[in-house]
Amino acid sequence: MLETRIYLTNRLGSLLKDYRKSQNISQKELAERTQICQSRISFLENHPENISIGQLMRWLSVLGLEIKIAVKKDEPMTTEW
Repeated sequence: MLETRIYLTNRLGSLLKDYRKSQNISQKELAERTQICQSRISFLENHPENISIGQLMRWLSVLGLEIKIAVKKDEPMTTEW
């Protein structure tokens, strides 16, 4: 997975879950490595709109991912609001 664009929060949850599983990391292991309890990991994978920036940054760090912010070019505005 080189680069994935995310426009809706529900896509973030599935992306984080899929990438965690692709690395054979259990929710329990992710919880230990991020210091986010396992039940919260499960909740956030299904309700990513509730993740804090701090939690997201720890999660991404464990998975070896990063956030890239860029200006959209030639694409229609898509929001979930």
